[in-house]
Amino acid sequence: MAYTVVQTKTVFGNQRVSICDVTADGASGTIPTGFSNINGYALASISMATAAVIMKASAGTVTVSAAANGDHFFLTIFGN
Repeated sequence: MAYTVVQTKTVFGNQRVSICDVTADGASGTIPTGFSNINGYALASISMATAAVIMKASAGTVTVSAAANGDHFFLTIFGN
């Protein structure tokens, strides 16, 4: 399933930063970052029915699983 992602990019020190406003429309999905390398990320929940969302960063994308339809969160991604 596709997630709705609104992305804002900026620079923080020597890192590029992407701030994504994400709304899940299914249990799993991918969030493209536009980065070739992801160094870290931080999740800030807005409205989530799921407490144990699983995220994995790999090759410029963040894969999300175990989310509920309608979960809404900010994902701040650091990379280059």
